[in-house]
Amino acid sequence: TQARIAMKVLLTDDSRTIRILLHNLLDQLGITDVHECQNGREALEQLVKQHFDLILLDIHMPEADGLTVLEFIKQNPESTHKEIPVVVISSDTDYRQIEKARDLGAYGYIKKPFRRDGLAAAIEAAAKIHERSQRANRVQSLVSEMTTGEESAQTIIAAQ
Repeated sequence: TQARIAMKVLLTDDSRTIRILLHNLLDQLGITDVHECQNGREALEQLVKQHFDLILLDIHMPEADGLTVLEFIKQNPESTHKEIPVVVISSDTDYRQIEKARDLGAYGYIKKPFRRDGLAAAIEAAAKIHERSQRANRVQSLVSEMTTGEESAQTIIAAQ
């Protein structure tokens, strides 16, 4: 059996068929905490409510397109998802759209129709980025705690 990967994924695509395919692939990779949205507006609502570790995002969707969502994620000062890998999945072959997605901060771009192994490799690479980021955050937190503890000890010593 596949080991579970502790990642929370936001999967956004207006095609129900694509969402089902991607959800099944994620499940096969051991990623079971998947939240689906069928348009950009729903994705923006979810991004405000909760934190995700990976975002799979279509470009062409109703109500708010993927580039709008990506811009919010990466460039909005209120976004808490700036460091989260975003993999754009689209049938768009216009290199300007691909370039814009990269400029806005997309981690990767997968063209539809996608091959399972290519998409799996992109997701696994994004999972490794997530894991490294989590480790770096834990180290930073420990250093901060140590610094705070050291300052407290110095304050106590100074007061004596």
